[in-house]
Amino acid sequence: MDVLYHRKVDDKKALSEIYRVLKPEGFLLLRVPANPLLFSLHDRYVHTRERYTKRKLLQKIRQAGFEVQKVTFVNSFLFIPARIKILFEKLAPDKSVSSINPAPQFLNEVILRILSLENLLLKRFSLPFGIGLFAVAKKRKLA
Repeated sequence: MDVLYHRKVDDKKALSEIYRVLKPEGFLLLRVPANPLLFSLHDRYVHTRERYTKRKLLQKIRQAGFEVQKVTFVNSFLFIPARIKILFEKLAPDKSVSSINPAPQFLNEVILRILSLENLLLKRFSLPFGIGLFAVAKKRKLA
């Protein structure tokens, strides 16, 4: 979860190696940051190489040999607040620190409820946008 995006990770090589060591019919569960439009100070601080598009993530997973079971955006309800926060970041004088700070307890509770609702939706639907992408893929059977 959330490692393929790092600037020191070659995601194509990593996915190929995961495919190699995974048992036949084993599953890959993967989460990556999505939407290049959301690239933030925090991304810069944690050495994010890229935020993926759905198309690019699908392509890389398939190129590694996996059969994609599902790819969906996640944290969709947080997309607009995240985008607004990033627009305000441009006014921040210090670009060398993370823009993520501890949130008040009440805000954590609200976000937890929002994400719990989203998880219920994800059981039935794929979401069309969000701040992350979640993928489930399967290694093919041996011939």
